[in-house]
Amino acid sequence: LTTGHWRSYDGLAGLDHDCRCVVADGHGYVWVGSRRHGVSRFDGSHFETFGVADGPPHPHVRCLALDDERALWMGTEGGGLVRRRDGAFATFDERHGLADARVRCVLPTDDGEVWVGTRHGLYLFDGDTFRHVPLLAAARGANVRGLLLDADGSMWIAAGGSGLYCYRDGEVISDRSSDALAAGEVLCLAQDRAGDLWAGTRHAGIYRRAEGGWASVDIGEGPPVADISCLRVPASGVLWVGTRHSGLLRYD
Repeated sequence: LTTGHWRSYDGLAGLDHDCRCVVADGHGYVWVGSRRHGVSRFDGSHFETFGVADGPPHPHVRCLALDDERALWMGTEGGGLVRRRDGAFATFDERHGLADARVRCVLPTDDGEVWVGTRHGLYLFDGDTFRHVPLLAAARGANVRGLLLDADGSMWIAAGGSGLYCYRDGEVISDRSSDALAAGEVLCLAQDRAGDLWAGTRHAGIYRRAEGGWASVDIGEGPPVADISCLRVPASGVLWVGTRHSGLLRYD
């Protein structure tokens, strides 16, 4: 990443908190989740924050995703799964079969279901109830930090320190090429228009998977960041990077 330009957003634009997750909603807004202040919406100039009083029931929003109907799904650290649709927030938790309310990642599917990664495993939500989905023995009960639906229909699962897995045709397999990521725990996943996979890690920065192998990404003269909370590459090709200590970054 040495030929484009980096931008950062902070309190000058109204963002007065860290960035744990980010997603663009197709209406011109970018949503940002935080550790203590709920979720904020960016209109290109300023941020508007929705806290516990008028937004998600828990202040720590760890992940964000949009479904085909552009409903916004949020995973919280202790408040379960939250959906924002038509301006209203709804919560899904242990009352619906989610045994762990600490949601680490969310992935809506084309058929209306939602994959949910938690601190203690993977779940599938059908709109009414959650079903636990077992992983391989090595990752059973793992802290599922990232989920990504590949262009070929495969689902990638970042299972914390247990490694990276691929769910295809109802079978979970381990991605041995992810051994190159051993320097840092994988926290998030993304895919660009070329089909390359991206991974954000704890302590080891950004990696990209092309031609079957993972390699560390040189961010050129960009800010020196190691702890990556989230990655997004929307259709525009812009790379959005949420960090633990350096706020929200954009590369184009």
